[in-house]
Amino acid sequence: MKKSRSLGPAEVDHRKSLSLLRATLESTADGVLVVDNLGKISTYNQQFAEMWRLPPHVLSSGKDEDALNFVLDQLKDPEQFRDKVNALYSYPGQESFDTIEFKDGRIFERYSRPQLVEGQTIGRVWSFRDVTEHRRAEEKLRESEERFRLIAENVGDLVAMVDTEGRRIYNSPSYRTVFKDGEIQPDTDSFKEIHPEDRERVRAIFRETVETGVGQRTEFRFVLKDGGIRYIESEGRVIRDAAGKVTKVVVVSRDISERKRAEQRERMEHAVTRVLAESPRSPSPILSPKCAR
Repeated sequence: MKKSRSLGPAEVDHRKSLSLLRATLESTADGVLVVDNLGKISTYNQQFAEMWRLPPHVLSSGKDEDALNFVLDQLKDPEQFRDKVNALYSYPGQESFDTIEFKDGRIFERYSRPQLVEGQTIGRVWSFRDVTEHRRAEEKLRESEERFRLIAENVGDLVAMVDTEGRRIYNSPSYRTVFKDGEIQPDTDSFKEIHPEDRERVRAIFRETVETGVGQRTEFRFVLKDGGIRYIESEGRVIRDAAGKVTKVVVVSRDISERKRAEQRERMEHAVTRVLAESPRSPSPILSPKCAR
């Protein structure tokens, strides 16, 4: 029976390094391809093969050119893709980052850098990341923000977006009907202009809205720079992230100063009327005893 050869320390270390490299390649979410200076595939991970939908026989040839030719038909701009690859092979010391778009709507980020050993370039590492869902989410967010701005900038209500600490992110142009330009700025405390007697109550309602996700309607007073008072009616609506966490609050408010002043006048008129009605009346001159004589 043939006796197995024992491994030396150097060979053991080498095998450990290869095992670690393979485990690292297969555990990453990115597709990785490594080629040498002659365009021969040195190694790749399974994620790379699956992302590019490469059958085993294409990769088994060991030629980068075979894989390149197979994937070109999937791309929106295959010529640009090939030109980029050829340019990097012509300048092996360069790094590169760009975005690849597919005919089926997928989007990959492509990162490439030279493989160096003791300062010498021996090949190139290509890394691909599927960012399709991320880009779609970004586009949906952008469209949502555009719709929000379009609505906010074309309504008479005061529309503000604040973070969960109450710091301003956005104020609609309608705020100019209450405050002068420059008086309220992004990344400032949105409670600062609230009347001191109302501030803590409003802040408590805001905290409860962030914690519960349920907005409440409330009234308070703004104090203007010139000392004037504006009465405001306001209600918040939370915005959540993909995990359901409250990240922002949209606060829709309206100036109800005229209504409040009208209510105050009405209360004063009622009070005056009531005082007059309850005050004792002087005897009528016609019925006065003096006049009767």
